[in-house]
Amino acid sequence: MTRRPPLYVWRVWLRLRADERTVEHCAELAVDLGRYDGRTRVEGGSVIVSLRMVGHGGPASAVGDAQQVTTHAAANAGLRNVRVDVVHAERIAASP
Repeated sequence: MTRRPPLYVWRVWLRLRADERTVEHCAELAVDLGRYDGRTRVEGGSVIVSLRMVGHGGPASAVGDAQQVTTHAAANAGLRNVRVDVVHAERIAASP
């Protein structure tokens, strides 16, 4: 029987900067990211997003996936010219 690689769970924090940001944009972004246990908060002129990513890869894979998901959700929420920066990534669990 082949052994499967372990699953890792990562919490990734991202900072979004956009030309225009409203409360409606942030609310729609939070709803869109709900399947990733997404949480949003406004800090200064940016939106901080926290996501829970699950996968077989390491932190680079989790961060890349989180950035892609967040960029797509931001576009769906109506945010334009969004810049997504990584703030922090932390492994919160791993399977044996």
